[in-house]
Amino acid sequence: MAASMHFATRVGVGATSGSASTLELEFLACQIGKTGQHIQSPAIRGSRDEIAETVVQGTFTVGGSLSIEPRQAELDFFLPKILGGGTNPTYTLAATVPEIGVDIGKVADSYRYAGMKINTATFRSGPNQPLQLEMDIQGKTETAGITFPSIASTVTNVPPYIHHEMVLTLGGTAYECSACEISIGNVLMLDRFMNSQSRTELPEQDRKITLKVTVPFSVTTLYEIAIAGIAGTVVYTKVPFSLGFAFDKLQSATKPVTIQGKNGELLQQLEFVARRNATSPTAALIVTHDSTT
Repeated sequence: MAASMHFATRVGVGATSGSASTLELEFLACQIGKTGQHIQSPAIRGSRDEIAETVVQGTFTVGGSLSIEPRQAELDFFLPKILGGGTNPTYTLAATVPEIGVDIGKVADSYRYAGMKINTATFRSGPNQPLQLEMDIQGKTETAGITFPSIASTVTNVPPYIHHEMVLTLGGTAYECSACEISIGNVLMLDRFMNSQSRTELPEQDRKITLKVTVPFSVTTLYEIAIAGIAGTVVYTKVPFSLGFAFDKLQSATKPVTIQGKNGELLQQLEFVARRNATSPTAALIVTHDSTT
């Protein structure tokens, strides 16, 4: 039996539900797959034994995590699927997010996933680290035995954004930052099966956007932030490209700055929730991605 090696696996994405992929990804990890369950009646039958013939197939779910270091083509593909709308260079929040298709080649077999939506997307970076994007992608159905599309030429050959190319601005002031995490959650309903073995729909229920940063505790204006909140930006620049996150109102409840041991620097971990001003047309988050050369 021949080994199926990790390095030989492939992941691709298509612009519509169940469509053949047109963009192949360089990826860090992928856990997308199908998870089923068996159901057996708990009724009493005069024995402690569980009888195999009474077991039936229950519902199944499709989805999982996908981690990448996003470059220009990947950002242009995923940003409108995460936020819901927009095109290069400006991406905006929308009431719904679109469905996409995902193809996964696992050497021994290849699979196509339909009705996929991005449930959560988290951008993060730290010292000497490329920007990473981890997504929880959930969908409806899996089809085995497909032929993985011939799209190897679309795999990126450009370097990723890296943490030291980022500028953090809070309330109009730039701050040093040792860690940054931006999370966008679409809060999909994941248990809508109705009278179907697979999900019939994945409607959006809410939206949760957070910004978490670690900064030096040397400017105490960030210790207790007014309830009204502050504006903020996170911008990565790799000339001639740039990726920017602009927040209308960032609100953070006061938390202690902890002291751990004799050595080391006092750092403040700020956890913001991004919201918008009720009287402002500005969205809670606008993402700009200039990928033109």
